[in-house]
Amino acid sequence: MENYLNYQQRCIKRAKREKEEVENAKLLVDGILISLSFFGMIATMVILNLMFTEILY
Repeated sequence: MENYLNYQQRCIKRAKREKEEVENAKLLVDGILISLSFFGMIATMVILNLMFTEILY
């Protein structure tokens, strides 16, 4: 019985650790997506700016 309880506690600890790792990975992915969209926005502005200056002059 004691062995089973130890095993159960170990399983719970491992599950909590894995859950934290998954949450960290999700946060990392969110950060990467946000930064990519931000850089994409800036790149789009630059390209549009170049296009319009070519058209105007």
